[in-house]
Amino acid sequence: MKVYGYQLCEMIRKAAGYPEKAASGQDPVEYLTSICDAGFLRVPFDIGCTFWIPDRFPLFADLQRPANSSLLLNQLGSRCDDTGLVVDSLISGRDAVFFSSLRSSLEEAARWVAWMNPKRASAIIRTYDEYQLILAPLSSFVVSASDG
Repeated sequence: MKVYGYQLCEMIRKAAGYPEKAASGQDPVEYLTSICDAGFLRVPFDIGCTFWIPDRFPLFADLQRPANSSLLLNQLGSRCDDTGLVVDSLISGRDAVFFSSLRSSLEEAARWVAWMNPKRASAIIRTYDEYQLILAPLSSFVVSASDG
């Protein structure tokens, strides 16, 4: 199942609580950058180096697969960019959007957690060989007065 750019932009907007809709045909990473620039999201990585994965798949089930057959690990391992934006196929709406990354140390993974909104913090950290896979909902990084 695919997620299209306009769909991802709308999910990002809802997850971040951002009032402005994306421009027609706007790239999701450009839109995400504008949301960060507006102060709605605060992330511990270079948002400009984020790429989006157009395939939707069940992320949590994928994490249970062996490393060599994990769709997420294959996507992250084949990219030179460090952070992926991915949508879970079994979750709908704003809660379906996740940041994912392979990091070389547990300290880098812990830095992600330190940057999260304490009222929304959520992450999965898993070790694969010498790397730490981090999977965190985009909503964990929302800087908002309304955390309800």
